[in-house]
Amino acid sequence: GNLIFIDLEFTSGFYEFRQRAKILEAAIVITDADLNELANGSWVVGGMTKDELLGLGQFHQTHFRDTEDGGKFPPLEGEEQGGNGLFSDVLASQTSKRDVEQLMLNLVKQHCARNKCPIVGYSVQCDREVLQREMPNFYRYLSHQIIDISSIFQVASLWAPDKMSQRAGR
Repeated sequence: GNLIFIDLEFTSGFYEFRQRAKILEAAIVITDADLNELANGSWVVGGMTKDELLGLGQFHQTHFRDTEDGGKFPPLEGEEQGGNGLFSDVLASQTSKRDVEQLMLNLVKQHCARNKCPIVGYSVQCDREVLQREMPNFYRYLSHQIIDISSIFQVASLWAPDKMSQRAGR
């Protein structure tokens, strides 16, 4: 009955078909069925060079650079605010992709039986597809079931547009 909320940051977007997405960062929150948090963790995958990070797309350059000037990845000129600093975190991380996979698996094993707890998140099917290739041991432990929050919002917008517009106005 527990839920595995997962969010991954990749080197490329879902629609960039020519590029194989690699995982830059992973975050997990495990809850019970009533959404009471049981555990959480977040990890940054190291092993990329500065040049590789600078070669990533516009979304990444806008959102993952440093928050202010002075670092290896200063905010882009003309941007109102900097990014979240993920590029610098990736350079500093000594944690390999395999280490991150094992840490994620250890966390999930503490609260979820093999193949029993669904993963939850925004467009989580995209995360699942990358996990299959990038973290196969973790992927094989997960349930085939997913709860995709973006699908819930899409259906709610179609079936209850008035309520969704009220929500958007908050």
